[in-house]
Amino acid sequence: MTVMSMTGYGSSSVDLEGGAGHVSIAIRSVNHRNLDLRFRVGPEISALEMDLRTCVRQRLHRGHVDVTIQWEQDAQRTSQVRVDESLAKQLGEALETVNRVSGVDAVIDLSTLTRFPGVITLDSDSKIALTSDHVNAITEALRQALDGLVAMRTEEGSRIAEELAMRIGQVQSVSTTIMGLVPAVVDAHRERLRTRIADLCEQTLDEGRLEQEVALLADKTDVAEELSRIASHCLQFEGELSSHPEASGKKLEFIAQELLRELNTIGSKSQDTKIRSLVIEAKTEMERIREQLANVE
Repeated sequence: MTVMSMTGYGSSSVDLEGGAGHVSIAIRSVNHRNLDLRFRVGPEISALEMDLRTCVRQRLHRGHVDVTIQWEQDAQRTSQVRVDESLAKQLGEALETVNRVSGVDAVIDLSTLTRFPGVITLDSDSKIALTSDHVNAITEALRQALDGLVAMRTEEGSRIAEELAMRIGQVQSVSTTIMGLVPAVVDAHRERLRTRIADLCEQTLDEGRLEQEVALLADKTDVAEELSRIASHCLQFEGELSSHPEASGKKLEFIAQELLRELNTIGSKSQDTKIRSLVIEAKTEMERIREQLANVE
């Protein structure tokens, strides 16, 4: 039985070869009807995002998934200070000219010069470029984070599966009880009808007419077809949980919806308080099942 929860967390990290820095990856997922995939990556590795998205989609099918990838580079290795000497000289001369022309005796110091953009810069050419080995290492780290996420979702899913199996068993039990009550309900109605007619007419009853009325009521309140479908749906539900290699939350939700529809029909047809009470009990179990299914992938 493989039921996957949609809630989980996984992380991984890798040191890139050649002293290129450290990459850390974190993946978080929560409930969502479809796969809502969001990546947060720095500009240095944004070119990899589409390939990394494909990697995630191969493992996950539902849920709101946040993937955060951070690349911490060695500042000493990746940045180099550059001074534009020509620009600094021109700016200094220009400021001295302004002093002389304006008649203002202002002090020209380093803080004044460095306010101008371009005088001191970090050499962008020193940025580390991703190599194929770096790409492979980051991709493998993502797979490891996904392994952790899937392991947590599987562990949570096994607990959900146990509860779902227990609750669908309760629905089956209630359905069997209702099936056993139906003949007694018809018999009880026959006796009530017999007594009522006898009291009104104070004479011998027309048994043929009585049986016609009972048969008419039995036909109107017949729930055999609904109970049969409930039994079939419960078997489908159990089969999806126990034998399918990877249970589908959407399929289980559809079966649960059909079960609830049949229970509603039985409740509307039946006039017996015991059966109605049992229907409410089964519908309560179905609501709990649907709540759990909201977190099944």
